[in-house]
Order: sequence, then C-alpha cells, then structure tokens
Amino acid sequence: MRQILLSRRWALFCSAFLSVAAAALGLVPYVSVWYIATLIWQGDPIGMRDVLSVGVLALGAILLKAIAAAASTRVSHLAAYATLAELRQALARKLTVIPLGVFQARSPTELKRVMADDVDQMEDAIAHAVPDIAAGISVPLLSALMLALVDWRLGIASIVMFPLLFLFYFAAVRSAKDKSGGYLAALTSIKASATELVQGMKVIRAFMRAEAMLDRFDGAVRDLASSGEAYATASLRWMALFYAGMRANLLVIVPVGSLLLLRGDVTAPDFVLALLVGMGMNASALKIIFTAGSFFWKMQSSGKRISALLDTPEFTEPARPARPAGAEVRFEGVTFRQADRTILDDVSFAAAPGETTALVGPSGAGKSTILRLLARFLDPEAGRILIGGADIRDFEQASLLETMRVVFQDSWLLNDTIRANILVG
Repeated sequence: MRQILLSRRWALFCSAFLSVAAAALGLVPYVSVWYIATLIWQGDPIGMRDVLSVGVLALGAILLKAIAAAASTRVSHLAAYATLAELRQALARKLTVIPLGVFQARSPTELKRVMADDVDQMEDAIAHAVPDIAAGISVPLLSALMLALVDWRLGIASIVMFPLLFLFYFAAVRSAKDKSGGYLAALTSIKASATELVQGMKVIRAFMRAEAMLDRFDGAVRDLASSGEAYATASLRWMALFYAGMRANLLVIVPVGSLLLLRGDVTAPDFVLALLVGMGMNASALKIIFTAGSFFWKMQSSGKRISALLDTPEFTEPARPARPAGAEVRFEGVTFRQADRTILDDVSFAAAPGETTALVGPSGAGKSTILRLLARFLDPEAGRILIGGADIRDFEQASLLETMRVVFQDSWLLNDTIRANILVG
C-alpha cells in the first residue's frame, strides 16, 4: 500500500502547495485594512485612488484564494480517487492468488469491510487531510510571521498557547485509545450478527430458532451501546479543556498588545491587526488538530487492515507441476496449528481408491481441517499430503481442485439453478 500512496506524492505535494498559497492570499485583506488604518493613524493624506487600489488588491487576493483552494481540493480528490481505484484493483488481484483458507478464516463481512469500507476511509484521509493539514499549519505560521514583522512579541503571543491545545488534544486521544478497540470490535460484531440474522432468517424461522438468534443480536446491540458510551466519554475531560482553550491565544494577545500599545511600541492599527489575525487562527488550529487526528486514525486502522490483506502470502505455483499417478490420498506426519492451538499433530493415514474412508471424531477434532488441507485451502506446518504419490504442493491450484469434489458443512448456494450449482462443484 505504501508504494501506491507514494505514486501520488507529486499530486499531493501540488495540492499542499496550492493550499498554502490560498492561506497566504487569505491574509492579504487583513494587511490591506491594516495599511489603510495605519495611514489614517499617522495622519497621512488618503485619496479615493489609494482606497480603490487597496480594495482591488484585497478583492483580487480573495478571488485568487478561492481559485487556489478549489484547485487544491480538485488535485487532492483526483489523487485520492486514483489511489482508491488502484487499491481496489490490487485487493481484487490479491484475492485471486491467496490461499482459499483465508476466505474461511475471515467472514464475508470482514472482507467486505476491507474492500469497501476501509478503502472509502482512505479517500477521506487523502482528499481532505492533505490540503486541510497544509492550510492548518500554514495559517498560524504565516499569521505569526506577519505579526512578527510588525513586532516580534505580537508574533510570539499569537501562537504561544497552541502547544497547550495540542497537549490537551493528544491527551484526549490517548485517554480514548484503550476504549477504541472494544468499540470497533463491537461494531464488527453487530455487523456480522445483523448479516447472519437477515441471511439466515428463512432457516431460523423454519427450525424455530428465532429466539436464540435474536438473543445473540440483542447481546451485540448491548455491547455496542456500552462500548460506544465508554469510548465517547473517555476523553470528555480533556476535550472540555481543549474547547475552552480554543480562544486562549486572545488571553495572551490582549494583555501583551495592550502593554505594547501603552508603551508606544505598537500603534492602534497594529494592535487591531493582532486581534483580527489572532481570532482567525483558531479555526485553522481546530482544522489541523481534528483533520490530522482523523487522518492518523484512519490511516492506522483502515490502512493496517488493507496492508494485512495485501501482505497475505500468496499461493505459490510450482515451476514444474506434478500429475497424480493414481487416486490414493495419503497424509504423512501432518501437523497444523492455528491461533496458537494445535489442531492436527503428526497425523498419518491413507485413503485408498474405491473405498469409503470415514473420519470420525468430536466437534473441533480437525475433520474439516483435514479436508481444507487436502484441497490446499491451508498448508500444514509439518509433514506432507500426497495424491497419487505426488505432493499436493507440486500441483497447480486449478489441476489440484480438478482431482476432487469437496462439500463442506458450510457450503453456499449461488442464486442460480441446481444444475449450475452442481457444475460449480
């Protein structure tokens, strides 16, 4: 996934540059007002031509700002949708070459979440985060630089409180982090329960199992409600401090600016400029904090699941495919573990052609696992599996599946005729 994102780096850099340019142009009207006010404060003669010139300059800057901002958004969205298309194509190609056991280890809801929901989350992170973060960083910095050109103390006063806001925000994120895992797990659980309930309603009602399924769905709803409340309230105290501090820079600009004005170090227009710019910096600070937090959250959660699927080991095709010399199935010292649990331990047996071989054992003994290993949905950690004297790892996947027909207990029927479902195998 990293390579896909890096392939759009120049487009995203262009989007960020246009966003910074738009932020710089947005400061021109403030400078225009300050310039006229300074001339009036100094008693210099001002003509209509001067006022019109400054007004046209300010209007032109506003129009250019709108154009730059629109261009930045367009470029970032084009890059985002191109990235989404490439991600979905890469995921679709990956599904055709990974072991079939992946599809049984993961629920359809989980795979759908990666293919659709997680990729959609990347669009929001890329298309909006890049220009918003660039603008959110540049507006306070450019504003502070502009005020520093008037008086360096005003520049420092305008941004001295922002580190405290970032500390409040990251403290809020950290306090909610422990609860976020339970909330996301509850979301996945309720989606799976709802899908199971709706898709299996015919069977549930036919076998009078509606109460059991409804109890399971009700439990998922209750888990989501409790984990959602815990997640939402975990950061309440820190977020309250954060919102209270959003206007905190004025608490510094007003006394510092007043003191400088009384001492004659700055003029009244300088002080008014500091107040106007100081109030305008808050929205940008809010944008960068929330956009950057959302960007980090989505890239970490959605990106992690997408990368996990893209990094899944692929089904390796042999350089010289083997062909079976018969139909005997033989397991030799096969060991298989899953999730730190040993399911098969040094299993050996043979199933001769023309005979019926039954695998008998309690639930969880590994009967279905043996079939999955035989069809090479999964690979054993030790031992080997032979068909007609040839190791199944030396078969091409298509030719291996042509040698057998496997009917699992969790088979799915396609929305087609019985004949078509039989032909699928």
